[in-house]
Amino acid sequence: MTDISNNGSYNVPFGFEKVCELYEKSMIDYEQRFMLLYAAYNAWYRRVTVTTNDRKAITLLKARVGIWEDYRIGNSMTPLKST
Repeated sequence: MTDISNNGSYNVPFGFEKVCELYEKSMIDYEQRFMLLYAAYNAWYRRVTVTTNDRKAITLLKARVGIWEDYRIGNSMTPLKST
């Protein structure tokens, strides 16, 4: 069986459209995921470092000994929790 008919036109195999549809649905939007993660990180570091400057915040976080202490004791996302 061939996908090319006698007149030279292409015949789409059975189920090809469904495969293409499922492939498109399986694509992950990494940009959206990154932006959501970045927004959550910004909210956390602004609370912890009391600065809105990314470079300064990273420098301050690197200097911290207990960077995960806020997370461990449950204070890391307090401002984001609904009341």
